[in-house]
Amino acid sequence: MLLFTFAPSHFSEKARWALDRTGLAYTEERQTPLLHRLALRRVGAGPSVPALVLPGRVLKDSPSILQFADGHLPPERRLYPEEPELRRLVEEYERKVGKEIGLSVPRWAYFYLLSRKDLVLQLFSPGVGRGQLLVFSWLFPLIRFLMRKGLGINRESTRRMEARISAHLEEAAGLLAGKDYLFGDRFTAADLSLAALTAPLLGTPGYGGTLAPFAEMPEEARQTAEIWRRHPVASYVERIYKLHRGELFARTSPNATR
Repeated sequence: MLLFTFAPSHFSEKARWALDRTGLAYTEERQTPLLHRLALRRVGAGPSVPALVLPGRVLKDSPSILQFADGHLPPERRLYPEEPELRRLVEEYERKVGKEIGLSVPRWAYFYLLSRKDLVLQLFSPGVGRGQLLVFSWLFPLIRFLMRKGLGINRESTRRMEARISAHLEEAAGLLAGKDYLFGDRFTAADLSLAALTAPLLGTPGYGGTLAPFAEMPEEARQTAEIWRRHPVASYVERIYKLHRGELFARTSPNATR
């Protein structure tokens, strides 16, 4: 199996975590923005990562990869509950957090990062081949323009993403009130999704990708990130990583092309 990722991508971490949970062997192929489309096109994948190449088929997003991984887990470790109503809640939340946190985090962060070529190279370079990095560096002005345009990155949209992230953290805190997990009494795809998609924002130890260098970002970004890192959900995410990612995290490095 071949997993295409970006080094900092939280959706890639979500897929990586699920695959690591199964113990199945796979190779991680890390890419850089824009250039990744050429690699994905060669294997018949879509325009975005993560993508998992299997014999005879390609899974083109993280929810599909989680569903695939779930089919290779014993009943007591399944990510999707068997009880229909509980499964519906988990799947709906997975979609919701993907839209509200998953799409907002990179747009918010790139507003501050894209003005610094050195920080972007630092973020995407781990595990990427030297040749691809050289091309990425050379084409960076064009890639930056296309990323800003394609993602609609500007100050107004950044404020919207910031508000959306804050609102979802409050909602998640409400769902977690007095509980260890979002739905039911055990770890599910909902918990994995929330933890993986917020971890780079919260600087959670054990995150399987590269973390944004907040210390080198503008003061307003650092202040906002600090507020989020003091949020009750940050403690939950750290606990989830310790309990459900810690014993698996060691498997990531041998699988990755780094």
